[in-house]
Amino acid sequence: MALRPGVANTRHRKRRRTAGADATSGRRIVKTRAVTSQAGTWKVIGTWRRVCRVPVMHRANIRGIADSTGPLALDVGVSVVAKEKWYAAGLAFECTQCGNCCSGDPGYVWLTKEEIRRIAAFLGRSDEWLPKTQLRRIGFRYSLTEKKDGDCIFLKRENGKVMCSIYPVRPNQCRTWPFWTDVLRDPDTWNAVATTCPGMNRGQRYDFVQIETRRLQKEW
Repeated sequence: MALRPGVANTRHRKRRRTAGADATSGRRIVKTRAVTSQAGTWKVIGTWRRVCRVPVMHRANIRGIADSTGPLALDVGVSVVAKEKWYAAGLAFECTQCGNCCSGDPGYVWLTKEEIRRIAAFLGRSDEWLPKTQLRRIGFRYSLTEKKDGDCIFLKRENGKVMCSIYPVRPNQCRTWPFWTDVLRDPDTWNAVATTCPGMNRGQRYDFVQIETRRLQKEW
């Protein structure tokens, strides 16, 4: 039956959106509410990737930006894409084991269920999972926990040395540092982060393909 003029079509009714943020999960959310109803539905429209152990200006609410270019390792168009990136000539990085990326203000080290199982196996746990003292759930995701002083739960400091106790099976987030989309946004951001990471701008040279491979890496 055709609708009379002035009568709302419930299948095509207008909606009003109000943006907000979920402080618990760190996700950006939008509340979609039908004009004719008081009921609301919260919908996750994006995930804010929070760097775990980097300076506050780069750690808090760093957004993981999706990239549509895909892996570029053997793509004939690499040279064309490289010209559009400020780091086309490559960047230097060599871990100094300072531990700065694993300590400091609160943050998240995201990991997948497969990474959780790998860490559990490395630690000799038969249940293939980690206890609440080492793993926490944030919304629909999992993150490693922290010590009271801000150190990652798996960071060890002994005799003046800093080390990761699960280094062979560390999460992908740790493996790809510092070649993250947000850190590579522009030269100023890269150099600002480098002020607290002594391994950046020194040591091994990574070419454009190596950088992009790490930046786009989703698993290992």
